[in-house]
Amino acid sequence: MGKKITRWEPVKEDKQGTNGVEPRLNKGVRTLVVDLSTRFGGASARALGLLTAFPGGETALAGLAESPVTRQARALGIEVHVVGTWKADPALLPKLIRTIKTHGFHLLDPQNIQSKVWCTLAAMGTGAALVSTLNSWYESELKGSFKGRFYQWLETMTAKQTDLYIVVSRDIRKRLLQKGIPKNRIAYIPNGVSIDLPLKSDPRKGLGKKFHLPDQAFVCCAVGRLVEAKGFHHLINAFARISSPGICCLIVGDGHLRPALLSQIRTAGLDHRVRLAGHQDRKTVLELVNASDLFVMPSLSEGTPLALLEAAALCRPIIASRVGGIPEMLAHKTHALLIPPGDEQRLARAIQHLHDHPQQAETLARNACQHVADHFGIKNQVRLTRNAYLKASRIMGNRKLSS
Repeated sequence: MGKKITRWEPVKEDKQGTNGVEPRLNKGVRTLVVDLSTRFGGASARALGLLTAFPGGETALAGLAESPVTRQARALGIEVHVVGTWKADPALLPKLIRTIKTHGFHLLDPQNIQSKVWCTLAAMGTGAALVSTLNSWYESELKGSFKGRFYQWLETMTAKQTDLYIVVSRDIRKRLLQKGIPKNRIAYIPNGVSIDLPLKSDPRKGLGKKFHLPDQAFVCCAVGRLVEAKGFHHLINAFARISSPGICCLIVGDGHLRPALLSQIRTAGLDHRVRLAGHQDRKTVLELVNASDLFVMPSLSEGTPLALLEAAALCRPIIASRVGGIPEMLAHKTHALLIPPGDEQRLARAIQHLHDHPQQAETLARNACQHVADHFGIKNQVRLTRNAYLKASRIMGNRKLSS
């Protein structure tokens, strides 16, 4: 099935400091990472990766009962505190405050805007320091919609209470500076990656049968929530332009656009070539990426996507949109092919090109794998995040003294 190139090699950890936070280690601040999402996406995967890599006892997760991130955190052995059953649960704030006080948390790190609102109120009620991790810029991610503008307004309204921002791309840092946030209150910490799970020795075995793909298919894999910002409708339209019947696509993830994307696939007559694989756990996602011939990220908005780093760490050739933090991660024609977002013709041509030029695809994959190993290690991300937490705690302490 498909043209074979080099598979996964272990990722080496980066030992160098980067951008915005002192690289020295600290004793740690007891931190509650708050993720009230009801669907599992890149931000949740990033949070779990960090929590798993942090020294024991320093961090824990607060989430909703039986949400995907809560379930996966428990399975990973992470300390978990359930603070509600839904995002607007009236019992959420008192439960969050009680958790902070009872378990001795000094700092809150919300992972999305709903979590940020509750954490702002909880910080005011407990004196905990508040960090705001921005995985994306809401107005860009939600394409200037009312929802996106409202989320951005909420972020602005909670800025005064925020001791420090952690941003995953320079683009988000630039936008915060334009909003008047002082540069000493922004830490740029790109995502890190570590592939530490055992993967199948024969990754292609059973793939075609499981997803009803043709024999000898050249498999493109895309991973992400089925939402507008991920650009999967452009990917499907690009496949309608590709004449080679052996080039197929697996889109892994779930979201509110699933019915619309299924309808688009059927209307385009692509049922035999484009499959929606649905939500999968992290191990299965990594195995699907590792089994693919090509990784595609057609996003319209991104931070520093973890899925892209994992694809590079697994030594997969990559085609991605030139948006957000992606050009900061990978260089065009050196580590990947980067195309303008929404350009379906160029996307189709790029997929066909790497299918037709396997040696170039292998070179890109090897370069990206080494680049991620050198610059995007999880240990470096943890070190910088620990120091960001310490800095936020000090800022909060100084704010109390001056008030």
